[in-house]
This record gives sequence, structure tokens and C-alpha cells, in this order.
Amino acid sequence: MKRFQFRLDPLITLRKRTEDDAIKSLSIVVSTINALNDEKVEFQKMLTESGNRLSTMGTRQTGIREYLDYADSYKLLNIRIENLNVEIEKKQPELDVARIRLNEARKEKEILLKLRERDYKKFRKRINKNERLELEEYITVTKHHEILVTSKIDEKKDISQPRVFKTISKQERDDENLPEDFKTLKSIYNQFLNK
Repeated sequence: MKRFQFRLDPLITLRKRTEDDAIKSLSIVVSTINALNDEKVEFQKMLTESGNRLSTMGTRQTGIREYLDYADSYKLLNIRIENLNVEIEKKQPELDVARIRLNEARKEKEILLKLRERDYKKFRKRINKNERLELEEYITVTKHHEILVTSKIDEKKDISQPRVFKTISKQERDDENLPEDFKTLKSIYNQFLNK
């Protein structure tokens, strides 16, 4: 049986590579954004701890210097969190572009795969049709062969036993003693002549 080959298979492999590259670039952007978010979460934890320390400082006696150090670290953490938010916002368009590239690569690959599937269905249809034709041809040849064999056997029988036809004379035709088959045949013949 003939093997299916799609003429655009090399293009499909190229589209798969393009999709893989788009996935890699998207994963790089996502991992960068995730790292920035993780860093932001750490700074927010430090900020809440620093805020808790600053609030407890008011109840106990501490120096102004120590209070100002905590206030400065609190402000610095807020600034870092804001900077991380700005960096994440700057990465957002890059993330959107990577997603669009990945979606386009997937669409192109899917289109080619659907074309391949359609061609494969046509190929299977053509193969099935050819198989049906071959089967019908085989059946016809075998029936023809059987007919030949039986006709040869019949010819052998014909040679050994000659056929005998019964003839009827004019006198016998009018006779009422004819067999039933001949009477019906005669009546059909008469009907035909009368029309």
C-alpha cells in the first residue's frame, strides 16, 4: 500500500519550531515577571514587619535615631515596591507581544495540520476506492472463470448427449391431445396473430 506523504510536512515542522520559540520567549518574559512579583511580595512582607516594629517602637522608649532608621527603611521599601510595580508594567507590553506571537504560531500550525488531515482523508478515500475496484475486478474475474469452467463442462455434456427438440406437425397442432405447454403456447401465438 502506498504511504501517505503531505507536501507541506517540512512547513509543519518549521511552524512547530516557531511555536516552540514563541513558547520559550513567553516563558522567559513570564519568569521575569514572576521573579519581579516574588521580589515585590518579599518587600511587602518586610514592609509589614517594619511597620509592626515601627508601631511597637512608639509604646516603648526608643531613641529618635532608631525611630528615623526604621522610618527610612520603611520609605525605602515603599520606593522599591513602587519601582518593581513600574518594572512589571514595563514588561506587560512585552508579555502581550509574546502571547500574540504564540497565538499566531499556533494558528498557523493548526491550519497546516487541518490541511494535512483533509489531504489524509482524501488519500484514504482514494485508497479505499482503488481497493474496492480491485476487489470488484477480482470478483468479476473469478465469476468469469467459473462461467468458463461451467460452460466447458456443459460443452462436454452437450457433446456426449445431443439435444432433442420435439417438433409438431400441422395435424398435431390442431389436435386436442397436445401437451399443456404446447396448448398455452398456441393460445399465446393465436392472440398475437389476432392483434
